[in-house]
Amino acid sequence: MTGGCLWTTGLLLLVCVKVAVWANDGDAVFIREFTLIRRDHLPEEPLHDSSQKPEDPSSRTARSEEDRDTLWDAWGSWSECSRTCGGGASYSLRRCLSSKTCEGQNIKYRTCSNVDCPPETGDFRAQQCSAHADVRYQGQYHEWLPVYNDPDNPCALKCKANGSGLVVELAPKVLDGTRCYTESLDMCISGVCQIVGCDHELGSTAKEDNCGVCSGDGSSCRLVRGHYKSQHASGKSKESALRHFDLF
Repeated sequence: MTGGCLWTTGLLLLVCVKVAVWANDGDAVFIREFTLIRRDHLPEEPLHDSSQKPEDPSSRTARSEEDRDTLWDAWGSWSECSRTCGGGASYSLRRCLSSKTCEGQNIKYRTCSNVDCPPETGDFRAQQCSAHADVRYQGQYHEWLPVYNDPDNPCALKCKANGSGLVVELAPKVLDGTRCYTESLDMCISGVCQIVGCDHELGSTAKEDNCGVCSGDGSSCRLVRGHYKSQHASGKSKESALRHFDLF
């Protein structure tokens, strides 16, 4: 076939093609053939050129991921840190541009203000409990003290009334950046305890070695064991174990 034409009306297609017919003297003679085809009998998808190479599955996956990402708007700027010191959290938002549900999260977090607070600042969880001191609970005012290391819900604001055994959950979640446990860098964000490594990164598993070095291998110090005698007011001496680190 060296050429063709197409004419349509309603559901009908008139297709004409040039067909080569060989004469007795060996010369090719081209004549037109006409075919009438119903439009609804045509295949729904166009035929692929057999000369084209098959599509690489990896490129198809990359394109689908690109299409998925284009459903989201760009990430917005980072919010102010939830704390000015002691380790807080900041968030960034993005908007779904599709009328359908977008895959992925519309909010992401990072740590911030990872510097020690001045000693007079006080404990962050304790500050949140004391903020309820001017609110009546069961008709009375209380001095509220923090309840630490709750194994069931470490990110709820549980406080106890000073001078009594009354323990109350004053808020379903503490402020972002509150430590989940007293001996851990893990922090509460949006009411969920998030893992924080010694590098102050969310989700990090980095830990300090025996020398207090983040992600260290323990080679920067040595353990010295010994004994010393301390003199008490009674005049008696007491032998105690001595353990300390010598830094190289």
